[in-house]
Amino acid sequence: MCGGRSTRDIAADFNTRHPDMRPISNSTVHKIITKFRETGSIVDRQRTGRPRSARSEEVATNVLASIVKNPARSTRQLSLETGISQRSILRILHDQKLHSYKVHMLHHFNEDDPDRPMETADWALEQAEADPCECLGDNREEKESEEGGGLGKLICPKPCGTSPTHTAGSSSPDSGSHPESHGGYNTN
Repeated sequence: MCGGRSTRDIAADFNTRHPDMRPISNSTVHKIITKFRETGSIVDRQRTGRPRSARSEEVATNVLASIVKNPARSTRQLSLETGISQRSILRILHDQKLHSYKVHMLHHFNEDDPDRPMETADWALEQAEADPCECLGDNREEKESEEGGGLGKLICPKPCGTSPTHTAGSSSPDSGSHPESHGGYNTN
């Protein structure tokens, strides 16, 4: 009791006066009253135990400065260089709302990659030169792709039977995907 009122009444009165705040329970009121009677204040006492040294202001500043100098360095490398555990470095990054990430290379044909079309053309030329079908000399017809423009499929006008993959109207040998030949890029 405090001033003749129960902790339950005090909690209900507080919750009514402050509906925008999170409601408090009567046990919270009791703990606050007890703390005030013992210490003369409701401010938390200084915590006992070892102070946090890995996440001190100075260490956090040094870690962040090191990251700014070389942002490509991993947290593991940074841990080895600074002598601070990787977990502490991750906590410092989390406190600053930063996160580490790994760059992932995408496996798709990109217009910004000028070498890829040349590599694809070289591969197609090698495949045409290695073709066992003799009928595919200069007699092949190029069909334009349905997407409009660009190299379409090469069609064998007459089947010669020298290659199991060549029949009339089939495309160049083994026209399936060749991920090992051109880095997993889809050329269809």
